[in-house]
Amino acid sequence: MTLSRPGADEVHVWRLRLRPDSAAERQAWNVLDADERAAAQRLQRDSDREVQVRGRAFVRSALGDYLDIPAREVTIVAGEHGKPVVGDIVTTGGLSFSLSHSGDWALMAVATNREVGVDIERIDDALFWRDIAERFFAPVEVHAIEQLADGARRPAFFDCWVRKEAYLKGLGTGFQRTTTNFSVPVDGAGGAVVDGGSTSSGEAEAWYVHRLDVEAGYAAALAVRGGATVTMRSWSEEPPGAAAAPRATGATPRHD
Repeated sequence: MTLSRPGADEVHVWRLRLRPDSAAERQAWNVLDADERAAAQRLQRDSDREVQVRGRAFVRSALGDYLDIPAREVTIVAGEHGKPVVGDIVTTGGLSFSLSHSGDWALMAVATNREVGVDIERIDDALFWRDIAERFFAPVEVHAIEQLADGARRPAFFDCWVRKEAYLKGLGTGFQRTTTNFSVPVDGAGGAVVDGGSTSSGEAEAWYVHRLDVEAGYAAALAVRGGATVTMRSWSEEPPGAAAAPRATGATPRHD
């Protein structure tokens, strides 16, 4: 099955449930390249290995359907700062992606001719979040969380965390750069990232974060350069050579 690529003002987000599934893991091994297999085999825990294998197969299967080539033929290389990118940006038509997983879920964002980053985290009710916020968040973000009611602060912390990490993944820097000199909207559906004291000069250059609703107990976010409509769908794992079964789950409004 060939998937239609995201349009100029679209981002596709795919979600995959990662509950233990030995059959899905066996199928996933078949589409990995030698380096991916070796990296997975170095992992000590079986659960970590399964997530790694199925996550990489998820990326390959989706990109293969967008590019109309077998998943095993998709080339993924390390780009600037080590960010994974599709190998030949010319022949792939500018297709870009980002992957994140936590707990039972993996998310993959796909866009055309724009950078994207996605992040998901399972909310930890035992985490002492204040110390982390004071270390990694901008003062304006910490202040915004502290202004919320007690019961809203922990969810807001995780919303802020995934939005910041999604942005860093979109930039490709990860935590190699300072995290306290830019800020994201702490609550609500999202909005513009403020980096270096202001947003970028135009909508096409500005970065926006979008809240992604995956499941209760999780925080997830997408970061994208420029205004876009975001559509999230579910991905069904299938044996190699079989078509994935996308199921539309709705869209979030464009940030302009």
